[in-house]
Amino acid sequence: DYLRTYAGRNASWPDLIGALQRHTPIDLAAWNGVWVNGAGRPALTYALKTRHGRIADLSISQQGEDGSARIWPQLFGVALVYRDSIVQLTVDMKDKSVHLAAAAGRELPLAILMNADGQGYGLFGVDRDVLSWLSSDSALHQAGPVMRAAAYINLYENMLANRAVTPRQLLDFDRRLLAREPEELNLNILIDQLASVYWRFLKPAERDSMAAGLESDCWAAMLSVTTDNKKKLLFRTYSTIALSKGAQDRLFGIWKERRPPAGVKLSEDDYTALAASLALRVYPGYRTILQEQLGRITNSDRRERWLFLQPALSDDAGERDRFFALLKDPLLRRKEAWVLTALSYLHHPLRTAASEKYLPATLDWLQDIQRTGDVFFPQSWLQTSFGYYQSASAAAIVRDFLQAHPDYNPRLKAKILQAADNLFRAQKVVH
Repeated sequence: DYLRTYAGRNASWPDLIGALQRHTPIDLAAWNGVWVNGAGRPALTYALKTRHGRIADLSISQQGEDGSARIWPQLFGVALVYRDSIVQLTVDMKDKSVHLAAAAGRELPLAILMNADGQGYGLFGVDRDVLSWLSSDSALHQAGPVMRAAAYINLYENMLANRAVTPRQLLDFDRRLLAREPEELNLNILIDQLASVYWRFLKPAERDSMAAGLESDCWAAMLSVTTDNKKKLLFRTYSTIALSKGAQDRLFGIWKERRPPAGVKLSEDDYTALAASLALRVYPGYRTILQEQLGRITNSDRRERWLFLQPALSDDAGERDRFFALLKDPLLRRKEAWVLTALSYLHHPLRTAASEKYLPATLDWLQDIQRTGDVFFPQSWLQTSFGYYQSASAAAIVRDFLQAHPDYNPRLKAKILQAADNLFRAQKVVH
């Protein structure tokens, strides 16, 4: 009837909701209000009552992460983990609290994993039992790849929310699985989490103290995995996190001799990225490295790009300052992909202390960037600029800007808040 009613006419989302409502007892208006029109997400926790070594009651409760009492109706799985099996139950989360009748009377599990099927949305609570089980070899055999992926995401989300898992605990967990996680997509999740924690949620001194050990773990994992794709992922991670002199010397040798580790294939772009990594670390003779890499690049466009990026790689703060100031000119921002790469060098985590002074102008130029650039460029401009800051002073720059512009474009304000999300979280997680 929906297609007949609106045949040859425009129809809105509310029109579709109204048409579907006639075919279901579910209150779609309420569903639409919380899932589509509402902001935020639910935080879900479980409560376990026991009697004589068995489950007397297992209940799941939800509350808005903002403290609100809204209800997000949804279906998701809960896994009861035992020594030699996993029992998965379906939760119909249609109320503030739901009791799982199917769990009553069962033996006490070793761990309880919420959103085990990855179908739910929200902040799903975890505890030490889950962390301990996931670290064991049995988890890799018992749980399927989807369940493991859902668990890894749960851990990361709880770390971001400053609940149950600290950044250091998550990083230690991730590094133990680098050589053991059999699914490539899941390895990619672990690597992304590891790099994010390493650069965003550890204090610089803590990062420096653990760098050599983490580098060693990544290198050993790369040597032990059997597929070329996994080896490439782990090598890139190694080159991204390398801080110790030994690791930098190894990367320089690979770049200089153009001889990657066995099973790792490196392209011209990969060698260019290695040269940039060495420059960012002010490796001895890095200017010669950059010039030699230019000589290796044969494509004229890629050569032009590499020349454009040189000032952003310089260890001369004045040269970087002059380059950043040029980005105010829309003509200098025409090659937006080049600009974003340059920003990633200017705002690299190793340089945030020196580059924080660019953040006020980054915000001041935003409206002009929206007016003159691609539709996605403002978000990328902000994300690349603010992505790795963790200082209270950087957070204050964002807050002061928004306070000074109470009538700022709502869409751009939302992009600013999104780009600064990890910065704001770092105030609670790191400091």
